[in-house]
Amino acid sequence: MSLRFGCQIITYGDIWRTIQYAVLVEKAGFDIVSLPDHLFHPLDERFLKDPPWDVYTLLTAIGLTTKRIKLTPGVSDVLRRHPATIAHIIATIDQLTNGRAVLALGAGEAFNLDPIPDVKWDKPASILEEGIKV
Repeated sequence: MSLRFGCQIITYGDIWRTIQYAVLVEKAGFDIVSLPDHLFHPLDERFLKDPPWDVYTLLTAIGLTTKRIKLTPGVSDVLRRHPATIAHIIATIDQLTNGRAVLALGAGEAFNLDPIPDVKWDKPASILEEGIKV
C-alpha cells in the first residue's frame, strides 16, 4: 500500500476558479481532490456571503476536465440526501470519469442542518448506519 495525498478545495465564489484549482491540484501530483458538501460555509459566527456550489455538479465538471485524479465529496450526509440518491449520483460520476469517483458518507454537521426546518438531527449515528445499509 502506497501513501496517497489529497487536497480539498473551495466550492463558493467563482465556479470556474474552483475547476481551475482542481486542474492545478492534479498537475501538482495529488491523488484525490475533495470538495465540501455544504449548503452553508460558516465563518466565525456568521456564514460566508456566497453560498457553495453543488458538490456533485462540480465533481462532474472537474472529472470531465481532469484525467487521473480521484474525485470525492468531502463527506456527504444522509440526512439532506437519500442514500440511494447519493449512490446513484456517485455511480453516474464514476461512469463519466472512468472509475475515479469515491463515495464519502457521514452523519452531517449541525451548521448544515440547523438552518433547515423539519430536518431531525437527534440521532445522526443511527441515521448514518441505516444510510450505509441502504
